[in-house]
Order: sequence, then C-alpha cells, then structure tokens
Amino acid sequence: DTGWYNLERKLGYKTKLHKVAPHYTSQTCHQCGAVDKRNRATQSSFKCLSCGHSDHADVNAAKNIQARGIRVFRRGGIEVAQPLKRQKVGLVDCVNYSL
Repeated sequence: DTGWYNLERKLGYKTKLHKVAPHYTSQTCHQCGAVDKRNRATQSSFKCLSCGHSDHADVNAAKNIQARGIRVFRRGGIEVAQPLKRQKVGLVDCVNYSL
C-alpha cells in the first residue's frame, strides 16, 4: 500500500491528525500574508510582489501550511481556514480567509 491515504490511515491509527486547507499556500507570502498568483514566477521560486520576501516556493508553502496547522491545533482541530470569497482588486487576485 502506498499513497497519502494509506499514510494518513496508518498515522491516524496511532495519533490524532489535524488537517489543514492547502488552498493558495503556494501563492501566499509567509511574511506579509499577501496572496497573488504572480508571486510564483517559476515552479521553484517565490518572490512576494507586496513586501519583496523571497524563498524557495516549496519552503514558503510549507511554512504557510505549518502556520495553518498550528492555528488548527490551537483551536482543538477545527479547520476554518477555507477561502470565503475571491475578489479582484486592481491587478491583484486576492483571497479572504476566515482565520
């Protein structure tokens, strides 16, 4: 057996899992929270157009997922980080979250 489902099932047998919504984590700046699809110029590079923060894209996304996971854990496993609405603001595509 391979795959995420089996890993999740095996870990869930031994411990409580806290799942987080991965929506827009690769487009969200870990430093300032700005969401813009243009922050990902290439597959591997992330550069925030708002604050200038740069990092490897996977590392930046992992930091965002970790931060969401900590918030979920502190709320007792309740996930509320779902996108509420998507709106256009000038040239920037924004997402509002209920965090």
